[in-house]
Formats: sequence, C-alpha cells, structure tokens
Amino acid sequence: MRRKTRKVIHFLEAILEWLLVDVTCKYGIDWKRPIIIWIFMVNLIFPTLFYITKSVASNGVPLKSFLDYEYFSVVTATTLGYGDLHPVGIGRIFASAEAIFGMFMWAVFLTVFARRYMR
Repeated sequence: MRRKTRKVIHFLEAILEWLLVDVTCKYGIDWKRPIIIWIFMVNLIFPTLFYITKSVASNGVPLKSFLDYEYFSVVTATTLGYGDLHPVGIGRIFASAEAIFGMFMWAVFLTVFARRYMR
C-alpha cells in the first residue's frame, strides 16, 4: 500500500511541476509564454467565466457589458481591487482563483526576467 501511495504522490508532484514550471515558462527560459498565458487568461478566460455566470455586481446589480467584466478581471488579477465592483456567488471562487493566478504569474515574470538578465 505504501508503495502505491508513493507512486501516486510522485505522479502528482510530476504533474504539478509540469503545470507550474514547464508549461508557464519552460523552467525560466521562455519569457514570452508567461505573458501570453497571462493575457489569454485575464482578458478572455476569466472575464468569460464572470460573464457567463453573471457573478460580478456593482451595487447589487449584475453588469451588462463584457468590457466591465474584463475590467474587473484585470483589477482582480493585478490585485488592485478598487472596490467599485465585487464578485457574488460562484464569482467569489473565480475571483479568488484569479487573484492567486495573478500573484503566481507576477512571480513567474520576475523569475524569468531575473534569470534572463543575470546571465
């Protein structure tokens, strides 16, 4: 039983490493990939999730324009949080995930650029 557990844990670690380090920046050598991923996620995926679920509101009224959802997405990903818009319902989970994603991607940006210019 312990051997199977170790194999599963090793497999999960390998997937996590692949997802967080290889996919995002090729182990710190590709500076374009994190920028493309960030732009794609923040300007398309997250705003679409918010738009489909109508899970962002201003004074209790759901937003109507897709650009408003995109604005909320950028403010959330950069962790500015102006306070004029707020997530409701399942949008709270999406907003939390986007804030974590945004902070992680800033760390990736800094790592990639530091590695590139320290050579």
